[in-house]
Amino acid sequence: MIAALNLIPLALLALAAWAVWKKSRAGLIGVVLLAAVYAVVQPSYLPKGTVERSPVPAFTPSDAPIEDRNRKPTPIEERDQRMQEAVRKGLDFKPSP
Repeated sequence: MIAALNLIPLALLALAAWAVWKKSRAGLIGVVLLAAVYAVVQPSYLPKGTVERSPVPAFTPSDAPIEDRNRKPTPIEERDQRMQEAVRKGLDFKPSP
């Protein structure tokens, strides 16, 4: 049923093209009137009436301190020191069983 209702504008367009092709003024006026009636009869899905707005809640100001949780880059000196210690210590080889 919905498919048939969706095909009504296409049928009206086809009738209008046929009326223009046959040069039928009465047919073209009839198609225009049918299109106007269809536009009036077709349901509107827009909201109807008014919608009351809800009041905005009162927000209390926050007293939480701002803290930086981003990771800081390791200082170059500390990174170099760890690398030097790892080179001095060497790899920890474990004997295989």
